[in-house]
Amino acid sequence: MKNLFLFIFIFCAINIYSQDSIQVKTKIDEVTVYQSTAFIQRTGSKMIPKGRSVLKFENLTHKLVTETVQISCDDVTILGVSYSTSIPNIDSINAENKMLSNQILGLRDSIQFYKKKIEVLDEEESMILSNKMVSGDQGLDVQTLEANADFFRKRLADISLSRLNQENMIKAFKNELHKVGQNN
Repeated sequence: MKNLFLFIFIFCAINIYSQDSIQVKTKIDEVTVYQSTAFIQRTGSKMIPKGRSVLKFENLTHKLVTETVQISCDDVTILGVSYSTSIPNIDSINAENKMLSNQILGLRDSIQFYKKKIEVLDEEESMILSNKMVSGDQGLDVQTLEANADFFRKRLADISLSRLNQENMIKAFKNELHKVGQNN
């Protein structure tokens, strides 16, 4: 009998503590800053199965005033709320920061690369435009003049399209850089 009671007690304790928690991802919807505090409204949604569930909200500030936390939901009874502060694994944070830093550096390098390509295109365009005056001692025949005009037209169009592509790449990299900065 003693063994049965001990077994049931251990089984119940293991069952309670082994209950998987449900991660609820939240996003910041509204922020109001006061002189010494701030109000941050976060929202998130998650389907919760029937029965007991433990919801876990991670990556909240360590300066959270626990008395001000409010949770609202429909058709759910909240049996209890508990708070705990955990220090994240510093190695994983350092690895993530290093990865984000490398990604930011790569994006900045790419932006610089495409800006330099635009500079080269600008120089080429300038050179072509400064040499558009074609003449000779005897003048030019019609075929040579047409060939020169075709060359200038084609090359200037290529330069314009290439510049547009480079500018679009820079814009895309800047957008990605902005996204990376917001997620950090």
